[in-house]
Amino acid sequence: LDSLLQEKKRLPKMQLQDIQEYKNKKSRKHWEEVDKRVKETGKDVATVCKEMFQERTLNFRNKVKERKVENAAEFMKIESEIRANNSELTPNQLKKLINKSKTAFYKSKKDSRPRSDNLNQLDEYAKKLHTDKWCPRGEPWWDEECEESYNSLYLLGAMMDVNIEKKTHDFMTEGAPEECKKHFDLLAKKRFNFKGPGKDDIKKEEDVDSKDGVKEEADKSIKKENKNQKPSQRMEKKVKKLLDQKISTNTEGKPEEDLLQEVVNDLKKQSTNLQGYNRYKLWFPTHKPWYDDECKEFHNRIVKLAEEAGLDIKYNKSHMNTHRSKNSQLFADWFKLVNTKCQSQAKNPEEKLKRLERKQKLREKREARAEKKAQETGIPPERPQKKKKDKFKKIKQEL
Repeated sequence: LDSLLQEKKRLPKMQLQDIQEYKNKKSRKHWEEVDKRVKETGKDVATVCKEMFQERTLNFRNKVKERKVENAAEFMKIESEIRANNSELTPNQLKKLINKSKTAFYKSKKDSRPRSDNLNQLDEYAKKLHTDKWCPRGEPWWDEECEESYNSLYLLGAMMDVNIEKKTHDFMTEGAPEECKKHFDLLAKKRFNFKGPGKDDIKKEEDVDSKDGVKEEADKSIKKENKNQKPSQRMEKKVKKLLDQKISTNTEGKPEEDLLQEVVNDLKKQSTNLQGYNRYKLWFPTHKPWYDDECKEFHNRIVKLAEEAGLDIKYNKSHMNTHRSKNSQLFADWFKLVNTKCQSQAKNPEEKLKRLERKQKLREKREARAEKKAQETGIPPERPQKKKKDKFKKIKQEL
């Protein structure tokens, strides 16, 4: 919230065009709501943002509480059914059975929750690859004859208790290979006889005037397109690239479905590991300037305890949670130490001076780079850097 408010405070110093670009990058709905509340209440932007943040957190907490109560009530019914059906068991056996069903119940609830966008996109794209193999309905050559052929195959698979979109390889090799061959021959024939442009055809201009810089402009436009792509498109490209690599190095002769599943599982593992590592870096910021020998010793003690318990706190999020719950006092002392170090560093004028010097060096490098580019191209920079006030005066006085 503090970073959000600081960014909003900086807006008046920027030009009108920059403010417009900034608002486009951020969520439009959020800023529309902020402007609306400012007009209605007459409060500052900072206070309105703070109130909105508090409302969101309260709503989230209330939803979590409601979900917990609902789950507990649902499990109470299941527990009463277990007790009624297994009255012959001893109390110990009954307790074990209830605990087992409890873990299974909450695990199913956890799995049914909506996951992060990347993981959902992975499953959707894997499903799309299978369906596109049998019925590419988005293609312009797809007609009623293709639809009838696909429907008859799908019905045949259903009669054999096989979903042809999920178990493609098994159905093609063991289920109905002749019918599958007829269907794919029909698709190939339709694709070959169609004369118009396909769905994935991209218009590519030939590099005729490469000396005049046409190729460079084309490369720049391609880079811009890649930047402006949606996350789902980027994910599709990534999956496709990894799948092609797996197919090229597939010496064991595995089916394409298994290779795709391996790619999806690898990417899921990477995303979960990244989430765990981000939390580890947030709780143990070894890259910060105030991280000294005292912090290092404390950090090593926490890591040693985790290794003794066989927990991977660096990449596994759940392992970190269990380690914290078992050693709550140790973690409380660690967070106190981190807060004191961070506050002392923020108040230290020498550290402020170092930070400002680093920023100034970066600014000078940026300006030198812009001047060099302007000399090479002959075009002056779009916005020349203004002379800035000396920010070091106050800090030098304090020192």
